[in-house]
Formats: sequence, structure tokens, C-alpha cells
Amino acid sequence: MVAQLKIVPSLPKLKIDPEFQRLLPPLTPEARSQLKENLLTGDITPEIIVWKDQDIIIDGHHRYEICQQEDIEFNVLRLKFSDRSSVKKWMIKNQLGRRNLPPNLVSYFRGLIYNEQKGGDDQQVKGQNVPLTPTRAKTNTAEKLAAEHGVSAKTIKRDGKYAESVNAIADKAGIAPSAVTKNLTKKEVIELESQLPDLHPYEARTKASRIELRDKKRKNPAVGSLAMVKKDSEHPALVGHKGSHVRITEAGEFGATIQRGEQIIPDISYQFLLPVENKVYLKIDPILCAELLTKYSCLSDGVEDLIKQWSKKNEDIVNSKNP
Repeated sequence: MVAQLKIVPSLPKLKIDPEFQRLLPPLTPEARSQLKENLLTGDITPEIIVWKDQDIIIDGHHRYEICQQEDIEFNVLRLKFSDRSSVKKWMIKNQLGRRNLPPNLVSYFRGLIYNEQKGGDDQQVKGQNVPLTPTRAKTNTAEKLAAEHGVSAKTIKRDGKYAESVNAIADKAGIAPSAVTKNLTKKEVIELESQLPDLHPYEARTKASRIELRDKKRKNPAVGSLAMVKKDSEHPALVGHKGSHVRITEAGEFGATIQRGEQIIPDISYQFLLPVENKVYLKIDPILCAELLTKYSCLSDGVEDLIKQWSKKNEDIVNSKNP
């Protein structure tokens, strides 16, 4: 039985940092549905952990999103950090402390820690009378992490190279690193990284996501046409734009440049966009169409004509929504 929820009129407004969010693996639809159900029971007040003084979420992104959507009250735990690097270290270690992480994701996180810390020993020794080469410093870091995680120093070093390869693929493909670790074996990661210089971002994305290249005979969307950003898009440039309507300003073989308001976002794969039929869109939400037209001027000519025809019949409503 679902408990009665306390409706909170003004929930704390927290910030989401795209770089921090990319460190965390996304929830599957099933896991998200279960999380939502758990939060809606109201048995436990959820907790969101943030970087103190910055109010940037470092743990609880999914909980925060659901709480905002459903007006669920939540607690905020603020932790103090000196800089972004310290925040990322905490986030990674926090993830490694959780159960049932996939082995490749564990390797990736260990590699991130190693790559972040491997120069640290060299810096510490500068104030001592002990000669230490960069190679020896890296070895010391690897041995220290190996002892912490119960693996060999060689494994830690391999993890470091693996993390670098995963990040290179994720950056080129425009997807989350966790998606790369999930979809590809370690051998496939190495092979794909070697191919990156010769790949278009869309091709890298399809290989990293294990999806087929779209039919090249399919007609590209027209410049000026309307599209909607998919709500499950993983592209880092689309954070904050999921579910939003955008205009196609340039259309290529593999992807498009899109516009939302005055913001221009280049090189977005068609897999992240849903075409929107002008007449259907107008029928669904003509008032929003009118708002887009008057505020952003980002709609195609066909939509503008339809809105003008519609607005003549509904002038009072349009004026009330767009004073």
C-alpha cells in the first residue's frame, strides 16, 4: 500500500555537473522503475550528497531527478572538498565500495584512481633527500593501490591504460564511459581506440554502443525541421536538453547540428533525436509552438505557417500565453 506523501512546495535546488554525472553508471529502466517505486512508498526520506559550498550533486543524481518530478522531500548531506579532483576521487571510491559492480567498470574506476595518483609519490619526494624516478613513483602508487584492492601492481597499471582508452572512446563517441565498459570487452576497447583517428564520431558511437549503422538510403532530415531529444540520450552535450524540442540547422550523413533557443549544438547523432511531424506537434501543443516561435524563432517555415493559421483562430489564448 502506497503511503501518503508529504508534498513539498519548494525543494532544494541543487546543481548537476556533467563531468561528475558521467562518472556514474546510468540506471537500467528496470532499476529506475524500482527506485521510483521505493521512493514513492515514503518509508525512508532519500538522501542526496553534495559538494559543500557548491551544491553540486556527487551522489544521488537519479534520486534527485525522481524527487523533483514527484515532489518528494529529501535530505541533503554536504561534504567539504578542496577541489574537483578530490570530489572525483571520493565519487570513484564511493562507487567501488558498492556491491555487484561489473568487473570492467571496477577496472575502469581503479584505473582512474591510478592515473590521478601516479604522479603523487614523485611530488612528495621532492621535499625529501630520497631519489625517486617517475617510473619508481608510478610503481609505488600501483603497489599501494594493488594492496588496497587485492590485485597485483601490474593489474593496476593495465587498469590505468584501460581507463585512458575507455575515456578516449567515450569522448569521441559522445557516450558515457560506463556504456563503453558495458558494451565492449577489454580487447575490443583496445582495438576500437586504435581505429578512432579514422572514424567519424557517429561511427565510433555505433561501434561503442554495438548498434548497426543506419540505412544510408534513409533521407536526412531537412534543415529547419523539428526534432525532439530522446529522454534517454547519453550524449554529454545533451545534458539538460533531454525531452526538449530542437531545430535541425545542419544535416549530414551521420548526424546533425541542432539549435535550442540561442544555443547551437553540433555533431549530434540521429540516434539521439526523434523526428517531429509539424502538424502532429502543433496539434499536441499549439500554445508551446507559439511560445517557441515568439521566444526562440527556431521553428521551420512549415510550422510557422501552421502557427499563424492557428493563432488567428485562437488569438485570445495566444495573447494570454505570450503577452
